[in-house]
Amino acid sequence: MNLKRAFEGGLPTCPMFSNLTSLVLGDWVMTADFYPLHSILQRSDKLKELTLKLKMEECSICKALPSTRRAPLSGSDSHPCIERIKIYCRKDHARVGELVQALVPTACNAKISIEQP
Repeated sequence: MNLKRAFEGGLPTCPMFSNLTSLVLGDWVMTADFYPLHSILQRSDKLKELTLKLKMEECSICKALPSTRRAPLSGSDSHPCIERIKIYCRKDHARVGELVQALVPTACNAKISIEQP
């Protein structure tokens, strides 16, 4: 079993990350519905800084995962109030706009920066 799939499969039952204030994530959160990203954010109530490092090419395998196979998130409006979001990707990454929109509920006046690696 793929480690990413194993981790993602355990997200519905994972504990709260109650002391997590800074987090770096990669392409695997870029699924069609951003389920892994939202799931982790819901369990990280003290998170203040989020960094996303996306590969130069869009992760077509991640995006292709169907959203219908996932259990709905409980308390989907429960998010930390992130102060700083950094996204590292190529300038014309196809899904950055979608990613920023998915992060809006967590961005309490956050400074969002998009930078090239």
